[in-house]
Amino acid sequence: MSNLFFFKAEENEGHPVDDLALMKRAYTNKKTGQIDDGLVRDVVDLVQTQVVDEVSQLQTEDDASTASTNLSRFRINEIVESVSSFFYKVQFIYFLI
Repeated sequence: MSNLFFFKAEENEGHPVDDLALMKRAYTNKKTGQIDDGLVRDVVDLVQTQVVDEVSQLQTEDDASTASTNLSRFRINEIVESVSSFFYKVQFIYFLI
């Protein structure tokens, strides 16, 4: 995973890539502003929910004055990868049935 992360950063002129933002931008219908693909929409929704949950957990574990309200881009990309991998596996199994 980390090699892929650094490869994508190199492809983006050294800046880390935000997979969630990239996915939302690529799949959002420009006319409606909505994600038409139900699978991608579900992945984005679940990733956003998990990010909020992790940030909330960090805030309750840390002192309120030092709590981080942002997850690292690397961690968000890990969540995107795990959630999308799960959804594509489920979709593949459903297709076989």
